Amino acid sequence: YEQALDAAYSAAILGQSAQSTDDWQLVTSRWQEAISLLRKVPFSSAYHAIAQPKIAQYQRNLQVAQKQATRPRPSSPSTKEVAASPRRIAVAPPKPSPTQKSSPLETPNTPETSNTPVPTTEPQTTAAVPRVYKAPIKRRAGRTPVIEVTFNEAQTFEMIIDTGASGTVITQTMADSLGVVAEGEVVANTASAKGIKFSIGKVESISVAGIVSKDVRVAIGGSELEIGLLGQDFFGNYDVWIRQNVVEFHPR
Repeated sequence: YEQALDAAYSAAILGQSAQSTDDWQLVTSRWQEAISLLRKVPFSSAYHAIAQPKIAQYQRNLQVAQKQATRPRPSSPSTKEVAASPRRIAVAPPKPSPTQKSSPLETPNTPETSNTPVPTTEPQTTAAVPRVYKAPIKRRAGRTPVIEVTFNEAQTFEMIIDTGASGTVITQTMADSLGVVAEGEVVANTASAKGIKFSIGKVESISVAGIVSKDVRVAIGGSELEIGLLGQDFFGNYDVWIRQNVVEFHPR
């Protein structure tokens, strides 16, 4: 499961800068790899129920990448440089005017001073650069970044950033510590089973690196889930960039 997330991260990041056909073919291969790895998650795994909805989402992303890879791209027109041959221009000397005579006593006219004010250049203002929020990577689960996430402005837990998850999933241990009360259930179908139920609760706030989201609904995983997953319901308005030591959240 963690390897699938890593492949999906790579596909998403490459897709943000892909331009050529080769670029999109690479993005396509990464989405295919992620889908293949998700299908191998065993039913006994705590991530199995979470992995199944991702397969459909990654398949939609794969279709977009495949369309981009096969889209015809116009070739840039070739330009030819034409050297201009120099031309010689003959300039005739000015002829003296028969009505004007120069006098040694005449002084040249001095230009009149203009009273017109000289326009001043207005100072240019620079547009404000959106703030980039940075969360240090504490460790990696497999190759997937794990960061610290604060709940209710009081308790901090390590969580995996899951760009493919539409919602945030907390562990049962986190729910007990935070006092999250189940308010309902959500049902998900998997490849090998139907009607898998997740309890749904609410937390007062989730915050990471200065980003705060209030009154967030979270799913509560089973007892086998060892670490929570931070989903798009928290960072959906940001582009997520995975660096070597930090995760960056860029406002859209």
